[in-house]
Amino acid sequence: LALLLLLKFTNLQAECPPYFIPEIPTANDFAHKVYIDPSAPSNGNGSIENPYNTFEGISVSPNTAYLFKRGTFYSNSVGRVWNHNLVGAYGEGDMPVISGFGVSASGSVTSHNLVVRDLEFRKVGPEGVIFGFAHAPRPTDITVAFCRIIGVDEGEGYPEHTLNHGAHNLIFFNNEVSGCRRNGWWINGDNIKIIRNWFYKINTSGEEGLNPGDGDVIQSIYGFQDGYIAGNILDKSNAMWKYVLMFNLEGHPDVPSTHITVKYNT
Repeated sequence: LALLLLLKFTNLQAECPPYFIPEIPTANDFAHKVYIDPSAPSNGNGSIENPYNTFEGISVSPNTAYLFKRGTFYSNSVGRVWNHNLVGAYGEGDMPVISGFGVSASGSVTSHNLVVRDLEFRKVGPEGVIFGFAHAPRPTDITVAFCRIIGVDEGEGYPEHTLNHGAHNLIFFNNEVSGCRRNGWWINGDNIKIIRNWFYKINTSGEEGLNPGDGDVIQSIYGFQDGYIAGNILDKSNAMWKYVLMFNLEGHPDVPSTHITVKYNT
């Protein structure tokens, strides 16, 4: 009996990690769904039987999930003013691949309550920004989960950013991030939670005063407040120099870096 109780307790520990695990919304948590199949021969009406074949021209409505068909490739940007939306996938097979500028919050109105999940972002250019959330107005309540982010910096200009800029209440959970070079992987904002992600081949080229090959994961020059970084795997397999996890948090005169928790990372 004692052995049985010990085994049960051990299983509970394995199932319940000692750090915060967020609940990630799904498409079923939204009242409406719009379907996009980039491989469809003609542009439909957004239903699952007759999906759009492009995101261009789609009006974004609140409480709506915008779903790309699995196994397809979309070579354009997905940028809007978001208000309680999800951008994700439907169907079966590999995650949809999105190139272009990735998913961005654009416009002069603050975006909020956006979930991005189950998508692959590959060789995004020309500036290599996956989630281009602008400094002002800064979006709030952004979740990025279960995504694969590969080979971000294939363009010109500033091909160093993976997740940027300045969001309030950002959750970055259970993503795979690799192939970021030049200045590594940047993030900034406040109340940011980076949890249970796998980072590998995150290498800098020596710009911004960094050593070539540093496995630079967290880089913020505009302030990083109330950060929570836990349960991540940081793989130095392709980093030549000494850093695996490096913080550059000199901040900004108006936005200091404060209250950062780092634990249970490997």
